[in-house]
Amino acid sequence: MKSIPRVFFNRPLSVGEVPRLEEDELKHLKVLRAEKGTPIELVDGKGSLAHATFQGPVTRVEYHPPPPPSTLVAGVIEMPKLSWVVEKACEMGLSRLVLYQAEKSKYILSSTHRLERLLISALKQSKNLYIPALTLATTLNNLEAGKTFLADPSGVRAAAKLPPDSTVLVGPESGFSPKEKAQIQQYAKTVSFGQATLRTETAMLIATWLIT
Repeated sequence: MKSIPRVFFNRPLSVGEVPRLEEDELKHLKVLRAEKGTPIELVDGKGSLAHATFQGPVTRVEYHPPPPPSTLVAGVIEMPKLSWVVEKACEMGLSRLVLYQAEKSKYILSSTHRLERLLISALKQSKNLYIPALTLATTLNNLEAGKTFLADPSGVRAAAKLPPDSTVLVGPESGFSPKEKAQIQQYAKTVSFGQATLRTETAMLIATWLIT
C-alpha cells in the first residue's frame, strides 16, 4: 500500500479549513508527484494529525497525547555528527534536546535554525507526531536530583532503561571539564554504557534510547 505523504504545518488545523502550505512543503509534495486531490497528512509536531487532500479541505483531525518526558543534554560537537544526533533523537521520540556549549566543545553553535529544519524532516520521515523541543544552552541549570544521569565511563553500568522523566547528560568529544562535572554530580548519578570506548555521537544515541 502506498504511503500517504506527510507534510508539516506549524499550527493545529480545523475540519473544513484549506491549509496554505509553506514553500518547502509544496516542493516536498512536488517531489512526491502529488496532484490536486491526492490524500495528505499534516502534522504540527505537537500531537495533531490532520487528514486532507492536496489543495483541498481538512476532513478529519486527530490528537495524540505526548509520550513520557525525556531530556538529553548533549555537549555541542562538530557537524555533521551533531546533525545526525538531532535527527535520530527525533526519530526515537525524544521530547527535549538541550545542546550545551560545553567548555571543551570544539565547535561553536551560534544558531539552531538548520537543525530545526532537520527536525521537521525527521518528524515527517519517522511518522512521529511530536518534535523535540530544541534549545541551545551555555549554562547547566534546572538539574533535578534523582532524575539526572551523567554518562561517564567511571559510572556504574546503566540499566536497560532509565526511569521516566529522566535527564541524561553526555559531554562533547573531550568530555565535560572538571568544573562542569563537579556541578553535574551534585545532582546526577554517574552511569556508563559498557566497557567499550564509544564515539560521542554513539553515546548520545544510547542515552536517547535509554530514556525513550
